Amino acid sequence: SRPGESTVFSISKEVVNKLFRSLHDLRNKKLLQFESDEVTKILIKASDKLFELKKKGSEWHLEKPEKIKTKHIGHDLIWTLKGLEFNSIVTPPLPENLAGLNAPLFTISLWKNELEEVAALKVGKLFDPEQEYIVQAGNQQYRVKNKFIEPIPFDLEKFMPQ
Repeated sequence: SRPGESTVFSISKEVVNKLFRSLHDLRNKKLLQFESDEVTKILIKASDKLFELKKKGSEWHLEKPEKIKTKHIGHDLIWTLKGLEFNSIVTPPLPENLAGLNAPLFTISLWKNELEEVAALKVGKLFDPEQEYIVQAGNQQYRVKNKFIEPIPFDLEKFMPQ
């Protein structure tokens, strides 16, 4: 190019997207922070039911509503929750009734021992077009894709050994 002329480069859209990935992608999108191996109890409350899973040694058992030996479900749940990512933060937060958080689909909490809760998640309404649930963790609302919520069992059949 001659002096005084600017050079034009052509960059593929893919490269541009990689270079300018929004800050929001670089932010950690993991919703819950906890140490997997310190969790000894998992509570899942769904409308009129309470499921309680307890860990003895490395084995998980369903204690409530009935006692069932559950092979992998405890480990799977922890793995699911550890990997749970939000799509976006809901700001400003929706009123509880619109978010479905006044009568949540279910709440799940992880406990280090009988008294110390290490993580909790309240799952509200599914917004169909986006296939996203509004969930609450701490006092913040998030949008979470259905694929992260679906594996979490909240009825007894799902706990039954297959």
